[in-house]
Formats: sequence, structure tokens, C-alpha cells
Amino acid sequence: MNRETNEKEKEMARVGNRIRPGRFTLGSWSTLKAEDAQNELSQRVIATQRLVVTRCHYRPHAHFPQHSHLQEQITIVERGRLEFVIDDRTIPVNQGEMISVCPRVPHETHVPAGEEVVALNIFLNLSAPCHAPFPGQS
Repeated sequence: MNRETNEKEKEMARVGNRIRPGRFTLGSWSTLKAEDAQNELSQRVIATQRLVVTRCHYRPHAHFPQHSHLQEQITIVERGRLEFVIDDRTIPVNQGEMISVCPRVPHETHVPAGEEVVALNIFLNLSAPCHAPFPGQS
């Protein structure tokens, strides 16, 4: 691969594009623009064919009413504390801890303290097909 192609692939990754489907994806949190979702958090997203990883900065007292996802959700709290409510049970997830929520399970999430929370949310779609390698590659 020549240097020009390498630089182009890196630029594509910066805007969240997949790089060489079926082979690899390259991204950097520091080069992605933070999107504001519902005024409750800002997030940066890196996506592959089966995986979406969002690095979220939750605002103090942010609340996400009950909802569900078609994909499995894994949340890893990097800083602060989140609370998930599943089946009327409040589950605290502290810094350094993670929670996995199965597909289609209704849940709500909120920030119980008056401080910002940073967490990775990973969504895994096992039903999505992988791309075949590029022609001439195995």
C-alpha cells in the first residue's frame, strides 16, 4: 500500500467510515467530532460491520427513558457512575465496571450524581454478515 492510500484510509476512518470491509477498521476518538444526542450526552462513534462503539460523555443528571435495542449492548463506565433500570431493578454500574444488556430487553439509564460520566457503549449485531475479502486476497 502506498503512502497516499494509507493517508486516505486514515482520513476515511476519522469520519467514521469502514476501512477495507472484512479486513480492518481504523479510528481515533481524538479526531472524531462529538455529536450531541438529545442534549443529554455527547458521543463519538466508530462502527464496523457488526460492532458500533460509542464513547459517551453523559451530562450530570442525564436520563434516558425506557427503551431497547435490537443488538446486545455492553456499557463500560470509564469515569463516574451510571444506573440502569431493568425489570424494575436499579443496577449501579461504577467506574471500571461493565453491564451487558441482552437484545430487546427494555431498560432505562440515568446519571445519579451531579457529575459527568464517561462510558463506552458497544453494540454487537451477530446477524450482520462479514464482507468477503477483496478479490485476490484470502
